[in-house]
Amino acid sequence: MAAPITHIVLAEKVFNKYFPDRDKKQFYVGTSFPDIRYFGGIDREKTHFSGLTLKEFVNDDSFIAGVKFHSLVDILREKYMRERGLYSLFPESEFLTQAAKVFEDRILYRKIDNWKKVVTFFNDIQEGELKYDLNRVDIEKWHSLLRNYLRQPPNTDAVIEKYISDMGRPKEMADKMISVLQNIKQVDVATKIINDFYDNFESLVDEKPVIGLSVV
Repeated sequence: MAAPITHIVLAEKVFNKYFPDRDKKQFYVGTSFPDIRYFGGIDREKTHFSGLTLKEFVNDDSFIAGVKFHSLVDILREKYMRERGLYSLFPESEFLTQAAKVFEDRILYRKIDNWKKVVTFFNDIQEGELKYDLNRVDIEKWHSLLRNYLRQPPNTDAVIEKYISDMGRPKEMADKMISVLQNIKQVDVATKIINDFYDNFESLVDEKPVIGLSVV
């Protein structure tokens, strides 16, 4: 899976081309919604899909199209990063993949100029979110987490610590992720892989994803 900033950045990259008649706010909230599962209360299978292609959901309503786009991004991203060897550039850690995703968010954050507007998309709950039999309080907590995280790139220890804390995870996890980020073997190579994925994303979205690829 990708982290929150990457999901928004890739939605922004293709929204006008593939979803010009959809509501941008609902689409972005939808594409950010599936990872609410980390709060518990909903099974991954209800918000994540395998074997998707863009043409299968391009005509769905704005929120659902966003939800399904999330899965497409997760699968294409994981396949690309494994093939390019991104994870091999990070030191071994139980939280290597989480740290790599935060690094990716750092690199891609600059691709959007008006994050202030994006943050406002999460000021209220969308009707589509209420159809998943979730506690309204948990949806509000998820929106608060996203607003806090999206306001700035995750370039500081404090931002990472806040993000991990808001996810309900221990500070030890944040500390280990920060250590990984401080010891990337080849930052320039890792940065190029991420920028190449962004640049080539439109050419990837119509390819058939690998069904059954493990995405966490």
